[in-house]
Formats: sequence, C-alpha cells, structure tokens
Amino acid sequence: MLISSVPIAAICTGVAVTLFYSASYYLFPALLNFWLDTLSISKNNLTFAFSLSLFVQAFAFPFYGRLIDRGYGLILILICPIMIGLSLLYLSYAAELYIVFLSGWISVNFFAAGCTYNMLFSIITMAEKKDTKRTIIIITLIAGFASTITFPIMTYFASTHGWKFAIMIIGISIIIIGTPMLYAGMKNYVIVKVPKKLQNNNKILLRIDSKLLLLSLPFFLIALNHQMLVSHIIPLLLEKGLEFKMAIIIASLFGPFQVVGRMIILFFGEKISDTNSLFYIFYMTVISLLFLYVTHISPTLAFIFILLEASAYGITSIILPLISKDVLGMSDFGQKFGYVSVFYAIGLSCGPWIGSLIWTNSNYDFVIIFIILSSIIGLLICYLLKYKYFKSLPKQ
Repeated sequence: MLISSVPIAAICTGVAVTLFYSASYYLFPALLNFWLDTLSISKNNLTFAFSLSLFVQAFAFPFYGRLIDRGYGLILILICPIMIGLSLLYLSYAAELYIVFLSGWISVNFFAAGCTYNMLFSIITMAEKKDTKRTIIIITLIAGFASTITFPIMTYFASTHGWKFAIMIIGISIIIIGTPMLYAGMKNYVIVKVPKKLQNNNKILLRIDSKLLLLSLPFFLIALNHQMLVSHIIPLLLEKGLEFKMAIIIASLFGPFQVVGRMIILFFGEKISDTNSLFYIFYMTVISLLFLYVTHISPTLAFIFILLEASAYGITSIILPLISKDVLGMSDFGQKFGYVSVFYAIGLSCGPWIGSLIWTNSNYDFVIIFIILSSIIGLLICYLLKYKYFKSLPKQ
C-alpha cells in the first residue's frame, strides 16, 4: 500500500475503533448512574459484571493473537464488530435481569478484544510497513474522542428516551458503520499468509518468562489506574462537590486530552523515545492525582487533573506494541503481544471493581491514594526494566 493512502485507511480504522471503545469502555460509566437509579442491582454487582467482562476480554487476547499469527486476521475484523453490535442489542433487550446484564457485557468485551487497539496494532506491527508508528498515532488520535462522544450523547439519549434506547443506538451504529469502516481501513494490513519464520511456536500456550512478565507489569498498573478513574470519575467528582453537569463535562474530556498526548508524540516523537515515554506516564499520573485530591478547593483543578492524566495515558496505546516488538521480537509476535495484552486487560478489568471495594470501605480519597501508590510501584518496575532490557535496545 502506498504511504499516501495510509491516512485514509487509518481514518477509517480510527472511526470504527471509536465506536468499539464507546461500546466496550465508556458506555458503562456513562450509563452507570442511570442503572443505579432504575435497576435493583447494587453498584458493586454492576461494576463486578463490567470488570468480569474485561477479565474475559483479557484472556481472549492470546487466542486472537494466535489466530492472527496463523493468518486469520481478516476473519476477526469482519466477525467481531458484528458480534459487538448484536451483543449490545441483546443487552438492551432485558438488562433488568442480572444474568442478561452480566452475559451481555461479557459478550461485548470478548468480541471487542478482537477489533480494538491491541489486536489491530498487532496486525499493523506485523505488516512491518515504514509508517507503522504514524498509522498507530493517527488511529489513536481519532479514537481518542470516544469518551467525548459517548458521555454527552449517551447521557442525552438515556435522559430523553431511556438507557435501553441509548444502547440500541450504539449497537446499530457499530453494525452498519463500524464493521465496513474497519474492513476498509485494515484490509491492506492483514497478512493472509504469515511467513513460517514468524510461526516458530506450535503450542497453544506460551511459557511466560521473566522478560515478558517484567514488560507486562507496568502496563498492567497503567491500565488498572486509568480504568479505576474512568469508571468512577463521575461519582468521584460528585463526592468532591462538583455539580453533575460539570462532572459530565470533565469526564467527556478523557478522550480529547488523550489526543493531546498523542499529538506530542506525533510532533516530537523523534526526540522522545518509547521507553522514556513509559516513565513519563507514571510521573504524570502521580502529579495529576495530587490535583484531583484537592479538587474540592476549585473545579479548575479537576481540569488540570484530566489534562495531565489523560494526556499521559493517551500515549500508552502507541508505545505498547512498539516496546513489545523491541523487547520480545517478531517471532510469534501476535501470541506474545496477546499475553502482554492479557496483563493490560486484567488491569482494565480489575479497575472498576477494586475502585468500588475501596470506596465501599472508605471513600474516593482512598481510591486516589491507592492509585498514587501503585504508580510509584510502576515507576520502580520501569527502572528495573530499564536496567535489564531497555539499555540493550537500539537508540530511537
């Protein structure tokens, strides 16, 4: 594919992925308050269902990664979006029943695993085109607006027509818009016949060695911290004394401010290495949480928090496949990256539930303190990773 055509493909993929992330990540926090008001299900049980669905998603990554290594990527990008849409329609039908709510979210996130950042970037990285990083950045720039679209639009539809109608709208949109857009964007990246040299492993399960484990842990903590914030940001800000409308505005800025971080990488990426960016994420998270902790003093501090935290998190999806390729190599990359993605997705899955458990036994101030401490631990792991593996990587 010509380099000049990359932006068009990346734009199509970005639009599709925006819809997928709206459904799999931001729809839940956008509608959480509506469910608390209308369903006879506790907050802990609601967040447990969402967390379990993300946990199931985590263990789908190696399975999908192995399919990609064997040349079945095209099937994934066709089937998974359709199944997400159908799962949402099922969820909208009878979510008052907890078994439907639970199974609906599990289905949404199981199929989302096959058509969101992790597996799509695995396909793009394996294609080994010259503009891999630029393509990934463009996709993430567009998809970064998922929260901006989801929070206000879903809140509006849920307020005026009910939360079931809101879920139906996004489910239908994924089927009729997301699926063809993803195919148009990814068809030239999918490798139908994967070279034998990249298929050295015939085992269904790979051995998780110290290198893979040490690489995965920082990304696990990044995901855990961010998803804890995203899932609880509205009630957290309400507890801090902000008005509901202000909390909605701030929550909708997660996406745009992630774009800020990606724009920095786009324009200054040659001066900032991928490994240094990993350290930057943890430093900015700690600083941002200090502002969030004192948000009760002034709502302006909440905007500073969201700018720092979201812009730092925004570059995670860019550096994750690139650092993984440098450290782990290209042999069986789909499956190896799938295992790294498992840790990342487990962090996402644990975030909402752990946040609820901490809140239930204390308040959201303790959630903030927990995230600060886990970020410091993440920094320490990064220094160990730098000492053992980053120093041997080529200069970027």
